[in-house]
Amino acid sequence: MKHILNFGAGVNSTALVIEMVNKKLPLDYVIFADTGCELPETYNHITRMKEWFKTKNINFVITSSKYNCTIYDYFFNKRTIPFRKFRDCTDKFKKIPITKFISQFKKEGVIQYIGISSDEKHRIRFSDKKWITFEYPLVEWNIDRKKCIEIIKKEGLEIPVKSGCFMCPFQPFESWKNLLNFHPELYKKAREIEEQNRSYPKNTLTWKGTLKQYEESIKQQKTIKEFWEELRCGSKYVKESCNGFCMT
Repeated sequence: MKHILNFGAGVNSTALVIEMVNKKLPLDYVIFADTGCELPETYNHITRMKEWFKTKNINFVITSSKYNCTIYDYFFNKRTIPFRKFRDCTDKFKKIPITKFISQFKKEGVIQYIGISSDEKHRIRFSDKKWITFEYPLVEWNIDRKKCIEIIKKEGLEIPVKSGCFMCPFQPFESWKNLLNFHPELYKKAREIEEQNRSYPKNTLTWKGTLKQYEESIKQQKTIKEFWEELRCGSKYVKESCNGFCMT
């Protein structure tokens, strides 16, 4: 049986690998699926963790998709965007590459450790493959996100930012705001891929409206809700920019 930990490079998975090592539990591989579109802070964290893994004699593996490009390039070339409904970005660039790597241990069987904290129990899922067993140690040990942060600090490591692609359609308004403020070049790229998609502006990367509208609201130091409430739905501006839908 092989023991493999899914490393997302965020708070939960970082705390999980620390605890696995401290408890001297079996761990054959730590695996990270690189979409090519994580935040710079996340890649910096991975660089630091690589050194930590070496000191602990941990096999760290980075996988990538079969498409030989970043997730951004994949969707840009297809003139579309990642959709919340289908989540094919997760499948193509994370789940499938990881499964491909661990499939070499199919005959032995695999236990996959997943970093879901005890305050996220609703995210627990079971494997659809008989030779893979998902385990959630943080839930089992009753370790929530706050405790995860304490574990990382105690180990003397920096607290990582929330991991995820810079153009992730599941981001809340605050994350888009931080992206614009701290990584305007990435916000610009996200706008470019959103605006070139064939179904724009009907389909966007945000929950409501477009990134152009988000950018305007951020620059005016307003929440997206406040920004929308100041616009009248019948105006020429709204008809052209939001295709007739708005926040209520």
